[in-house]
Amino acid sequence: LDGVGGWWGDLGEPEVHPESGLHANGLTTRQYHNKYGNDWSKIIYDLYKEEFPDRRLMTMMRGGTTGLQQYSVFPWSTDVSRSWGGLQPQITIMLNSGLSGLGYMSHDVGGFAIDESAPYDPELYVRWLQLGTFSPVLRTHAQRTAEPYNYPEQQHIILPLIKERYRWLPYNYTLAYENATDGLPLVRPLNFYSHGSAKYDDIADEYLWGRNVLVAPVLTKRATKRRIIFPEGEWFDIANPETTYHEGDTISYAAPLETTPLFVRAGSFIPTADYPMDNTGDYRTDRYTINYYPAEWESSYTLYEDNPGSTSSLSDKEYRLVTFTGETTPSSINIKIKATGSYPQSKKTKKLSFVIHRTGFTPTSVTVDDRKIRNYKYDTTEKTLRFEITLDNDKETPSEIRVQ
Repeated sequence: LDGVGGWWGDLGEPEVHPESGLHANGLTTRQYHNKYGNDWSKIIYDLYKEEFPDRRLMTMMRGGTTGLQQYSVFPWSTDVSRSWGGLQPQITIMLNSGLSGLGYMSHDVGGFAIDESAPYDPELYVRWLQLGTFSPVLRTHAQRTAEPYNYPEQQHIILPLIKERYRWLPYNYTLAYENATDGLPLVRPLNFYSHGSAKYDDIADEYLWGRNVLVAPVLTKRATKRRIIFPEGEWFDIANPETTYHEGDTISYAAPLETTPLFVRAGSFIPTADYPMDNTGDYRTDRYTINYYPAEWESSYTLYEDNPGSTSSLSDKEYRLVTFTGETTPSSINIKIKATGSYPQSKKTKKLSFVIHRTGFTPTSVTVDDRKIRNYKYDTTEKTLRFEITLDNDKETPSEIRVQ
């Protein structure tokens, strides 16, 4: 099919090798079973690179061993049951796989294998989709009723979740860069940045989405609240940024079916794509919304962008890094922006729509490189400041924003 760059190697591991079998390479079943999956993925990877050298490959495989990720493999947790017992282990699976090198481990959202005594569970579907929205791959799959349109009474929850996945593309794409360059998993345990501490080792129902976001999905039937423990750092409720939590805080959080509990680390810059997309082909690198959550210390974040069709962006160093550095005082907010690098087809400028949450004071002026911004808007109820700037990607010195 035109434009499709994916292969799905389902049930080709194979699941069962005869114990008495001997492979053509001389290895027994026990010696070769896991490595078989790697070799199969490598064959697809090598042939695809030969036939389509300028197209990125996505291979969905569910079998292999150490090193499987080098063949552009996106694994999933196989034919999980459509049940709450099937949903609950998925965070642990993603965490363990990510720490083992498989950064893109995912799951059949909604559950694959149907229990005929309970074949249709809209509540389970919604809760699973909330987890899937902040998973390395968002993909529904089941024996029956896998598609979102099969749940018409929940469309007011389902459709915004799918749009939210697109909205987070800038942040998620940067997570992909971190995985490719440093091996960092997309899904990270709560103690990932708490070196030497074991206090969060046993928490298997929360996780960090990258460094800056804490996700605490609801995994229990008919639950309308859940217990949340906060790891190292200071955290703001994304739904209500004025609410602050600190390391070690344990709360009971109201989470009706419409709610996905999400929290952002103080000092974070969260880039989003706040425009309609029909598919990822509509993604733009000349327009971002930058959500900033000020902290009482200097913080920074680096956004990654490239030509999303290129297979050699990293090796050819054809990409751009945009670094945001923020520092606040009781009466001012200072942000520096520095873009480095370039790539073919990139635009000379980009529009940045800033949303600064929790300003802590009523702004009287906003300047960019000593030029006053006239059309900024400040919501006194939400304590949120909004304004737009145009960034010159080739500017050698950092742009400076000052809010007073």
